[in-house]
Amino acid sequence: MKQTFTLNQCLRMLYGETTPEESFMLNEIIEHNATLREEVARMRYTMQELNMQLSEPRADVVQNILSYNNDKALEFSL
Repeated sequence: MKQTFTLNQCLRMLYGETTPEESFMLNEIIEHNATLREEVARMRYTMQELNMQLSEPRADVVQNILSYNNDKALEFSL
């Protein structure tokens, strides 16, 4: 029986959410399919970029949120 895999399964594999057997089969398919290999490479790159971009908010953003929170707390206490 021929097994087909979706990009969703590839994404699950990248996040470590597949079984070892499923990961092995996916890697075999990716190795022999240039289009899928390119798409998975794009997914990996995007994941790395997201991790870098979302790792820490700017200090002024945090300060704005804290100031807003303090202002609202004052409003409710009055």
